[in-house]
Amino acid sequence: MSYIQNESIRDRSKNWKHRIKALYEQISRWLEDTPYTFAMGKLVKISGQKDNVDGLEGDLRLPTANILRKDKLKATLKPKGLWTIGASGRIDLLNESKRVIIFDKSDHSDDSPDWKIEITEKTTYKKPLNRENFLNILDDL
Repeated sequence: MSYIQNESIRDRSKNWKHRIKALYEQISRWLEDTPYTFAMGKLVKISGQKDNVDGLEGDLRLPTANILRKDKLKATLKPKGLWTIGASGRIDLLNESKRVIIFDKSDHSDDSPDWKIEITEKTTYKKPLNRENFLNILDDL
């Protein structure tokens, strides 16, 4: 088993917080002049590499965000994890009946995220995360 350096994990965790904040700010701008509103939610604890590095990723707390339509909750953005196979982080967009996965396909050392949306219905398909695709998904939730 290989162990990751504590400094590397701290850097990746800090970068992950920054990317989440920037994504939430972008989504908030996309929702302007739409029937939707954006509101920050609560902090959630993200479990992680406790076996490899005690006290770092396991203690990471990240913000959720709520998307409302006519003052009713439409969906929640919830960070799922930084340590994701095939991605540099995952955030779930979910409501009572549906989950859409938002993931960053960029190299974890890159400060420019490459956010994608994964939708699983009868088949799984991926799309770039942009305003048009995001609003279409909200309308379908």
